[in-house]
Amino acid sequence: MSRAAGVGVDLTTGRLGPILPPVIQATNLCKAFGAEPVLNSVSMTLNRGEKVGLVGPNGCGKTTLLRILLRELAPDSGRVVVDGSPEMAYVRQDVLAEDGVSVYDWVFGELDALEHRIEKSRQDLASDPDDEGEMLKLEILEEEMETKFGADFRSRGETALDRFGFGADRRRDEVQRMSPGERARLELARVVTAAPEVLLLDEPTNFLDVAQREWLEDYLRRFPGTVLAVSHDRVFLNRIVNRVYELRRGKLQAFEGDYDDYARARQHQLKRLQVESDLQQKELRRLRQVAEKRKAWAGRREKDKRGAGDKGFVTARAARMAKRAKHAEKRIEQALERHEAARPFTEKKPRLRLFSKEPPNKRALLARSVHKSFGGRTILNAVSFELKARERAALVGANGCGKTVLLKMLAGELKPDKGQVGTGTGLKFGWFPQDLASLDLSATPLEEVMRAGATEQLARLVLGTLLLREDLVDRPLSEVSAGERSKALLARILASGADFLVLDEPTNHLDIEALLALEGLLSAFPGGMILATHDRRMLERLADRVLELRDGNLTDYPGTYRSFRQKQNG
Repeated sequence: MSRAAGVGVDLTTGRLGPILPPVIQATNLCKAFGAEPVLNSVSMTLNRGEKVGLVGPNGCGKTTLLRILLRELAPDSGRVVVDGSPEMAYVRQDVLAEDGVSVYDWVFGELDALEHRIEKSRQDLASDPDDEGEMLKLEILEEEMETKFGADFRSRGETALDRFGFGADRRRDEVQRMSPGERARLELARVVTAAPEVLLLDEPTNFLDVAQREWLEDYLRRFPGTVLAVSHDRVFLNRIVNRVYELRRGKLQAFEGDYDDYARARQHQLKRLQVESDLQQKELRRLRQVAEKRKAWAGRREKDKRGAGDKGFVTARAARMAKRAKHAEKRIEQALERHEAARPFTEKKPRLRLFSKEPPNKRALLARSVHKSFGGRTILNAVSFELKARERAALVGANGCGKTVLLKMLAGELKPDKGQVGTGTGLKFGWFPQDLASLDLSATPLEEVMRAGATEQLARLVLGTLLLREDLVDRPLSEVSAGERSKALLARILASGADFLVLDEPTNHLDIEALLALEGLLSAFPGGMILATHDRRMLERLADRVLELRDGNLTDYPGTYRSFRQKQNG
């Protein structure tokens, strides 16, 4: 494929010059698993240097599409064309490593191996300076070093490791012994250090704290290559992408601009579809009335003719009119099905109203001089604060700073080494832990919510509000995804009549539509909450107070999360 396809304005840079062909072009991709179609005639283009977001509900096929673009997975039909041989990297959701591989090896192992080969070649050449074969070998190795790594590879790697939480004291840690979140961050450090031409990112911010997300965003904005990012982080998408692809029910649709541009365009599209659908339904009702009248008229004519001795006669006109009405009915029903397929599940979500009887100034939580250490490391150092029954506090801080430890204490799952943790009398608390361990995986989502004291009607209402699909409500939790389990636990908490919520990363595993549904519910929740999440848009909408944990100490910032960030940034 030729690289120069003509001269014009490059839409990515806005500059006049040669227009390059797309680095990746996918055409009419189809993929099914069993009888379930995942991709249906999907086509997309990735141009050089552009940053593209890929969004859609959980399970819609985003990861499948990434794997097909990488040629790890073959489509059932369609094709993928890659221009040239660009270096491509894929940051997966699940990162595996062999035994004995260290953090250092993961990032620098290939560089060290090449440096060793170069040093060996130099030694061999020093012992025999006239060996032309060795001279050529050394030249090839040094060219590979320059092309693949460059002079600043090691410094880039050190910076990336530090930023993602792997300082000098962690470089010899074994990757296989790490948590999934740590392995995901390490893989990000490796990939951004390698700086390939094309980056495919599958939920890259899932395990990053706010500072790490902001560093990654800054890196990707400066990155000269091409990026395709699957993400549910709206702020992340707004900061890096200039185009958004939406994958829904096997179909792919492109929207120009960042996430907010996509959301506005999508909303406008939905309103237009709703108007069209309403008009079509009105026309469908009219045609059904016409059909019924024609059928009734044809029946009377047949009866009249029979009475006159003309048995079995149905007027040709009545038959034609009934047939036309039936044909129009079928045509409009098909159109309605097409429009229905374009709608998100959020269009169908029921309304849920939550109540709290507790007065706003009643004390909900109290921490007084709380200390906690693990393995000689101080996690919490004389932490003190008080929250009222209607206050909404964001608990923020870097990964590993102790947020989960503090929340577990507030929920009664951990005891402080010193100090006091207390709760308001008569208040009912709803606790959402990161690990979802309190769920009974043999139960269905419906059963799990009803165990909290909810009626079946209320349980179905809350699950529907959180966009749990109807076909999953009566399926055992062991058979559904982590995102659906999160919805079940959130529904159980909200349906229990809790007055105050203690939430540890409730947005993990949720797609954007479910996240928006949860955000709406929490915004309307009449009680108070303390919330730890890395979703900055949710914090901006919900928090009226910020508690920051740093080096074991807690600082209380009155005001919104946005004002807190402005203070932090000077």
